[in-house]
Amino acid sequence: MACQRPQCGEGSSGAGIRPPLLYRWAHLERESKAAKSEPQSKRSVEALEAEIRRLRAENAKLLEQREVLKKSLGILSEAPPRGMPESNR
Repeated sequence: MACQRPQCGEGSSGAGIRPPLLYRWAHLERESKAAKSEPQSKRSVEALEAEIRRLRAENAKLLEQREVLKKSLGILSEAPPRGMPESNR
């Protein structure tokens, strides 16, 4: 009994698609299906909450540093007053 299903090369000739391209598409499709079927990385809720706490603390520290830099830039960019005494060194 002959095979009822056409091979990749046989079905592609009418569409003008070369067999290597069809094989590549089929391979990519199988890979994407396999990736979807694999379970996502299982990270515990506690681990995720710990990471969130760490990131929030880091964010607060960075915001504080930014404010300090903004204030220091404002102070340093001010023009000195005219009647400023000279250094006694």
